[in-house]
Amino acid sequence: MKKILISLVVIFSFAFSQANFPELSGTVMDESGLINEVAKSDLSRRIKEHEVKYSNKLIVVTVKLKKEEYITTYAQNLAKHWNIDDKTAILVVSYDSRDYLNSKAIIVTNGDWLKGDSIASEIIEARLRQGNIDGAFKLGVIKTLEFMDDDKSNDYINHPYEDATIAILAISVFGGLLLWIVSHKFNLFFLIQVGMSSVLSGMLTVFLMKALPYGMPSFLFFGIVFVFTLLTMRIDMREDGSKYVDLGFLNPLFGIKKAKKA
Repeated sequence: MKKILISLVVIFSFAFSQANFPELSGTVMDESGLINEVAKSDLSRRIKEHEVKYSNKLIVVTVKLKKEEYITTYAQNLAKHWNIDDKTAILVVSYDSRDYLNSKAIIVTNGDWLKGDSIASEIIEARLRQGNIDGAFKLGVIKTLEFMDDDKSNDYINHPYEDATIAILAISVFGGLLLWIVSHKFNLFFLIQVGMSSVLSGMLTVFLMKALPYGMPSFLFFGIVFVFTLLTMRIDMREDGSKYVDLGFLNPLFGIKKAKKA
């Protein structure tokens, strides 16, 4: 009898929670009255423009969940309730002005996790806890849309710092290469070392990027390799009196022949 009662409670609870889901009626559904009209209009415009261009859709939903309710479960059940397709993502934000420090955000797609946890936590939740509501939604939506393109690999699930990391590493590689070439022409040996270290560090970091987290960890790895390679190099002199940069154990990689010792 007890098991039957428990089963009935679970069934009715699930049915009640299903009935409490809002009906899909737009791209920005502010159920908790959190977003002002100007901000809501701006978010809707951005989302619709992106949908027209890339055919991917983002739905923003704000709710007030009870403390015992899990935003993950709610968001996944909402996605199933709406029966969204694989090209639709839902950003669910739970916010209560009386308990704003416990603000929660999650991005799901088709009932599953969208790997946008860094967007949800580092951008949206962080700003909500600072009381920056408009900033949280604006930047959160922008960062989510940046990765929602028509690429079948769904690269919008990647880390929001990916583009910045790749851009900075590209600058370090090509900038170091340019510095290397120019310095070599004018025999500026220390700058040659700096340029070569920048190129080698950038290339190695890019090569290992799949294993390294984007952002600060990648830059830290780059810095360690940069300092190591810079300290490994030294200026040496050949028999004919010309100077060259001795790369140490990296010489064979660049076809550099060390000066013969007398």
